[in-house]
Amino acid sequence: MGTMLRQLAPSRYSLSSFGHSVRATLLFCRHNLFSSGSGVMDEPDPDLTVLQHARFHELRRTESIDNRKARLIYQSRKRGNLENGILLSTFVDEYMDRLTPEQVGSYDALINLPDNDWDIYYWVTG
Repeated sequence: MGTMLRQLAPSRYSLSSFGHSVRATLLFCRHNLFSSGSGVMDEPDPDLTVLQHARFHELRRTESIDNRKARLIYQSRKRGNLENGILLSTFVDEYMDRLTPEQVGSYDALINLPDNDWDIYYWVTG
């Protein structure tokens, strides 16, 4: 299925879709770090409207691999659009038991870090 979801590391995901979110997040962090009123940052405030509809993923460092897989199975079935729910749930039904912990982490990042439901759909369907 999609060559095991393109080996869980699509270049378009890691650069273009994710890059915009990373840039906006870094601008937000830089703004909060240097805007204490100390005059350290003399630049105007960055445009944070790009974060208005952003989805942020909570890292669960203490989550067991079994709980993580169960959460990902559920999240794969309950996507923002029906097409991704079908595609991703079919993928996890076929491959989740065989994924290594590193691959599970990559899959978690793929479906949860950026708000990219349509990017995932177009990438998988090619």
